[in-house]
Amino acid sequence: MDEFRGRDLEAECWDPHAPDTTFRSVLRLDDSNNGTLKLAGTSDALISFDSDRITLFGRLRNSYDYRFTLFNVVMTRGPTPRLGQNEHGTFEAEFVTNNIAIGTHVGSEEEPIVASALLVPTGLSEWCSTIGIAGRLSWSQTGELATESVNIAFQATATPFYDIGSGRKLRFLSQYRGPVVFGNSKTVSMKEYNSIHLDFGQLISINEVVREVQVWQTFLTFALRRASYTDELRLNCLNENNNSFGTALLLPGRKESGASRPRRGGPFFDQAKLGGKIGDYLKAWADRQQQIEIPMLLFSAAYYQAQSYVHANLLSYLQALELLHREFFDAHRFPDEKTRKDTIDSLRKAIPGDLDKELREALSQGIGFIGSLTLLERLRGLYSAYRKSVTPLFPRGDDDMKFLKDARNFLTHYGSPQGLTKEFLISREIAVLTEKTRLFFEICLLGTLGASDDEITNLLSWFEPYSGWQRESHVWPPKSTANNSDS
Repeated sequence: MDEFRGRDLEAECWDPHAPDTTFRSVLRLDDSNNGTLKLAGTSDALISFDSDRITLFGRLRNSYDYRFTLFNVVMTRGPTPRLGQNEHGTFEAEFVTNNIAIGTHVGSEEEPIVASALLVPTGLSEWCSTIGIAGRLSWSQTGELATESVNIAFQATATPFYDIGSGRKLRFLSQYRGPVVFGNSKTVSMKEYNSIHLDFGQLISINEVVREVQVWQTFLTFALRRASYTDELRLNCLNENNNSFGTALLLPGRKESGASRPRRGGPFFDQAKLGGKIGDYLKAWADRQQQIEIPMLLFSAAYYQAQSYVHANLLSYLQALELLHREFFDAHRFPDEKTRKDTIDSLRKAIPGDLDKELREALSQGIGFIGSLTLLERLRGLYSAYRKSVTPLFPRGDDDMKFLKDARNFLTHYGSPQGLTKEFLISREIAVLTEKTRLFFEICLLGTLGASDDEITNLLSWFEPYSGWQRESHVWPPKSTANNSDS
């Protein structure tokens, strides 16, 4: 879709509910697919668009002949008089757009029209590590000059479809991008082009497609340890030929891959490392979205905000760990829910009635948390579940879990008597702790996808940021900063 970006695209637009009234239009997309639209028409007609969000149909009037749909269009300026020759009585209004479908007219983002999609997230070519362009240079052993020869080979491939539940399937495609024929060329550029083919098993809406895209974009962010963005998204819609993918869906947002940013250790795992179990991991990732969505949202936010303060990232990782435990290992000290409810009701009835009303309400709310697990207990539970793979990160076991808890309390309350001072915010200890906590979450997330403790250890044995902790002895935090309280 690069041919649409950074240009003024002349078009005509209309309200789908009033197709006989068209407006001269100029649509402009920036590199992040953020769109601005200018409509020219009478003042009364333009004022009718001054509502919260509208959908507009259009057709480009350039050398292209594309239909398009603009969703959630919002007026930002106008109508104002349009000045110029032959513009008497003409007004102009400016709008910003949200999602844009190029190639079709869709009445609503909730309308089920999409049968399948081709998704190209940034970083996918790095993750698809089992194939590529092969070549071999040969030369004469006689010492003569200009005797080299090069053979280049590439075979497009498609993995089997993996079942990801609810009738949906997914496979990875590897295709060739480059000149079809070339001869006597001084420079030739060719590449492997990777995409994800999603088959939904039924017609779904654009909003559902966007949610599905976010699922696999987040999967790549987790696997690559680098923020992944949607580079291209094509849809196979109702009434289109199978696999034609004639509609492009442009989603506003950053498109950079982050490849220029430093990253220690490369991908967390890739296609080759998962091997024959790839289908199991993909299915688990899709099946457990409801449980991992919020922890992963907190966790991946640190990737997308890589330049934020290190202590902000540490807090995000710790909160993600706490939520992950709550979703997969949650437990109360009470033997059952009835006992818990009866106990809490009894304690609330025991609050003296002559206390201040606000104090009584505060006490009542606090009693509701009785029996819930603390952060320290949740960290201990996760450590116990994946003891073999987590121990190289936290060799002191329970003492390290207590320090994680103390660090969280210090960063949220500042000034708590935990032996930590503001120097901790700029120390090596907090940088090391943040890196280890990130790996702690990644290990636990792999476990919730079905990997055993031994499988996680084997998978990470090649991963430098992890194996580095196994080879070295990092003693932290200083003993003077450790606190043994269990709060």
